[in-house]
Amino acid sequence: MKTKTIEVGIESDAIEKIAKVSADQAIEELIWNAIDAEASTIQIEFDRNEIDGITKITVTDDGHGISPDDAETIFGSIGGSMKRLRRRSPKLERPYHGKEGQGRYKAFSLGRKVEWISRPLANGSVTEFSIVLNSAKLKSASIRPPTSHSGTTGCVVVIEDLHDAAIGLDNESRLSSLSHRLAPYLMGHPEIRIIYDGEELDVERSVSRNELIKVSDKGTDEEQPLNFDLRVLEWNKTRKGSLFWCDEHGVSLNETKLDLKGVRFSFSAYVLSDSVRSLHDDGGLALGDLSQQVRRIKELARAKVRDYFRQRQAEEAQHVAERIRKEGIYPYSHVPKNPVQKAEQHVFDICAATLHEFLPQFDSVDKGSRKFTYRLLRETLESNPSNLGHILQEVLKLTEEQQDDLLHLLGKTSLGAIIGSAKTVSDRLAFINGLEQILHEKTIRKHLKERTQLHRILVEELWLFGDEYTLGGDDVSLKTVLGEHRKVLGLSPLDAQTKKTIKDLDDVPDLLLWRQYLRKSDDRFEHLVIELKRPTVNVSQTEIGQVKRYASKVVENKYFDKERTRWKFVVLSDGIAADAKADVNQRNREVGHVTSADEYDIWALTWSQVIHAAKVRLDWIQSRLELKVSDNSEGMQYLRDKFSHLLPDEAKPTATTTSDSDVE
Repeated sequence: MKTKTIEVGIESDAIEKIAKVSADQAIEELIWNAIDAEASTIQIEFDRNEIDGITKITVTDDGHGISPDDAETIFGSIGGSMKRLRRRSPKLERPYHGKEGQGRYKAFSLGRKVEWISRPLANGSVTEFSIVLNSAKLKSASIRPPTSHSGTTGCVVVIEDLHDAAIGLDNESRLSSLSHRLAPYLMGHPEIRIIYDGEELDVERSVSRNELIKVSDKGTDEEQPLNFDLRVLEWNKTRKGSLFWCDEHGVSLNETKLDLKGVRFSFSAYVLSDSVRSLHDDGGLALGDLSQQVRRIKELARAKVRDYFRQRQAEEAQHVAERIRKEGIYPYSHVPKNPVQKAEQHVFDICAATLHEFLPQFDSVDKGSRKFTYRLLRETLESNPSNLGHILQEVLKLTEEQQDDLLHLLGKTSLGAIIGSAKTVSDRLAFINGLEQILHEKTIRKHLKERTQLHRILVEELWLFGDEYTLGGDDVSLKTVLGEHRKVLGLSPLDAQTKKTIKDLDDVPDLLLWRQYLRKSDDRFEHLVIELKRPTVNVSQTEIGQVKRYASKVVENKYFDKERTRWKFVVLSDGIAADAKADVNQRNREVGHVTSADEYDIWALTWSQVIHAAKVRLDWIQSRLELKVSDNSEGMQYLRDKFSHLLPDEAKPTATTTSDSDVE
């Protein structure tokens, strides 16, 4: 017998319209065709090459195949399906998925050439023949004559000359997607095996919880009563919630999103009802919320799913609470005495359960850190519950890698230390912003006093000059500096008689800072002596001469150590006067380095230099923490909160400020 060509009784553009479905839908349709043909094993395989990826798709089943006589009817016209005449398969009485005879043409969304190799049983023996369709000639199908076949019955669908839509079909997520759509039917028919790209679709193993809910609604005078089953499946892997519309047998006919705020579970919900099949056949299901019945079923299902997960969250919260009570780290020691306390503890339990779900390794963190975290949650609930959502959102939106990093950190330090470090950086950035304002704004700077205000503020923020420095003294004479200097070095204090013989150490610098560091094998020390000037005073030769005098008195005094100590004298203000610029800008020296001697250095610096250096030190950690000062009000508020008693009235919120035009 020769190959036979038959005409398809529908226009090509109509077939093309039928074929406009997603790749997932096309694969699913081929699976349903196999199920309808009473297959027990269905395999989806991909041929690949290194350049193009998937080159061929093969779907193999062990069903009863298509007989040669049925082939002409089935492929000769759209709607020529035997499923129209009866709703169940002949032997196993499986409920059919489709009946329109259009599903086979959806394979053309995957490729341009499709071949069905059918192996039916006829007169006690298995034969094999094939039907070939090509998208270039959709009006005709080629049917090759039957030949004897030694194997079992079934059907093989081969799709070649693939479209771009087939790219990515071998992605792992496709298997998961299939599981979700086919789950209720496969759970009712465990004898069916589906193997997708070498991996078996195992719904039972993928599901962590299976709940069947009976839903009923009496309706109103204008509405018919509704009764349907609602199956809720919780998945082991993350998945956004969906509502699947299925007939009473679990055949999925449509899918809609089901976003429920506050539900953190991975789930799918399935409406199971014969009315869904009627809605699908009548076109009502495709209308969505425009159909009153569809909308009503959806609202009932949504309410039931929400109630179900409220109960699930309560169960999980209670389970977590009982566990941390046994550990002795539950932050509430008393039994709630009233409804308010009971509600608060219930909310805490839910928050703790959420923390455990999104940070599954949290249990491995040391007990002290976990106890602190729970206490932080409780205090936030009690003092400012509106902030709790923000805190949890920031924790829960961490990536898996960031969560692991956090847990690793908590194994080495406490959450309190991490928070404290971040707050220190945030406070320093705010201080720098506020300091720049009081130094540079004309309405404030001319009223800022050097010793009683600026000086006292800086004593509390010595990190500005470097974290390595420790305060040795402030606003004390050089004679007192000498005593502190000898104490730091571990030298014996001077006796009263010796002190009386020391002259010319009555000058009073503003700040004495010191640091200890190792150089080779000996301990070395550096003393930093700072002379502050109010912002309106530029550094001139007079101010430089003042710190030079400090330096000479230290160097000339034999009781100051010279072997292990280096001295750094700095005069600091907001600008440099014209007569000092040559000293400040010398060749082969950093800007501001006035003198370099064997035992000391003299510097004349501006606030902009000091502040820039501090910003540079903070820059890396600031960028990693994504910290920033939102506006000038934040920096000024920091100063007001911490140094209100030291600020000039013009920097306080109730002060009447002078306009810039009234100031020099």
